[in-house]
Amino acid sequence: MQKVMLGFIVALIVLTLYSLVDIIASSGKDTEPSLTSVIQPPSQAVSAVKKQERFSVQEKKEHFIQTILPAVLTVKQELDTRYEKVKTLSSKQHRSASEEAWLESMKQQYNVDGIPCLLRRLHTHPVSLVIAQAALETGWGSSRFFKKANNIFGIWSYHADEARIPAAKQRGEKTIYVKKFASYEDAVRGYFKMVASGYAYSAFRKARMRTDDPFALLRHLRHYSEL
Repeated sequence: MQKVMLGFIVALIVLTLYSLVDIIASSGKDTEPSLTSVIQPPSQAVSAVKKQERFSVQEKKEHFIQTILPAVLTVKQELDTRYEKVKTLSSKQHRSASEEAWLESMKQQYNVDGIPCLLRRLHTHPVSLVIAQAALETGWGSSRFFKKANNIFGIWSYHADEARIPAAKQRGEKTIYVKKFASYEDAVRGYFKMVASGYAYSAFRKARMRTDDPFALLRHLRHYSEL
């Protein structure tokens, strides 16, 4: 049921993104909006999220997309840049000491040994799918952990020494905590790191190397929620 709902939201997100940024797909693939095509700057979007109670259902959905889209695009661009850098360095026969050190730091950060696996972990997926997951997790921005913790994806906290807030529900006698992020960008970075590192997403990581079609990727995303 959740998978069907996610598929429906993906379709809605794709259509809404096209409407918001006036994108025309020229290649027949899931065309992504560029960073410069976002209608609303992040500062305006963050303040506007507080006014959601005044919106109609459709306006609330569009406003949620406008609110988090800049952060998603910013982080996706960061990761895409790293991905291209790794690809470029992997094809070089002779790398400098600084290039080798950078590659090693990336391998350690993503806990991998080889470049092919590192590329799988750095590879991103369509913006529409990212925002669809965020919409489903936060109820289009209405959840408490979104409003109070900038937690766009319901990511759990397992460490008492990190910023976090208690979730609304418990597991038996155990309190569940969700991470508190300093910004939407940090939340998106945490999401991509979770997808890049989690065992449950291994099939999804392989699939997104083959296609950018969000609907084709859905069947590999059974464990999209941590809650």
